[in-house]
Amino acid sequence: MKFRLAFVAVLFQQLLSPALGAALEVPAEWKFKTISTPHFDVIYNAEQQELGEFYAKQMERAYALTSPIFTSMPEKTLVIINDKTDATNGYAT
Repeated sequence: MKFRLAFVAVLFQQLLSPALGAALEVPAEWKFKTISTPHFDVIYNAEQQELGEFYAKQMERAYALTSPIFTSMPEKTLVIINDKTDATNGYAT
């Protein structure tokens, strides 16, 4: 009985996983643009030009403020702005 329950649970999880991944995808009709700054490449939805520019400016500002503190900084960082998903990167309690 326990084996059957475990089997059904694993099967259900495996069948559900692709559906969850598909739900997090970006709509195919979205067009993307890239803003390149000296330290960042910002990829954003073409309909959100102002948001992409805002993030690019703020990241360069943050880079200028933090680079004297650290001994090494990455040459260029890729940032993708996607407001389609509600999935969090981490949880706080």
